[in-house]
Amino acid sequence: MKSSFPDPDHIARAVDDNFESQVELLQRLVRAPSLRGQEGAAQEIVASALA
Repeated sequence: MKSSFPDPDHIARAVDDNFESQVELLQRLVRAPSLRGQEGAAQEIVASALA
């Protein structure tokens, strides 16, 4: 029976292949104001990344 879990090697390759863009996303998130009640900028960054 085939496992429903992703292949760990596939995951590791995907992380390696996208490392720079992941760092870029984190940098944008850290720079965005996200105080309670003022999370709009951070939410937009996440929404854009997931679109």
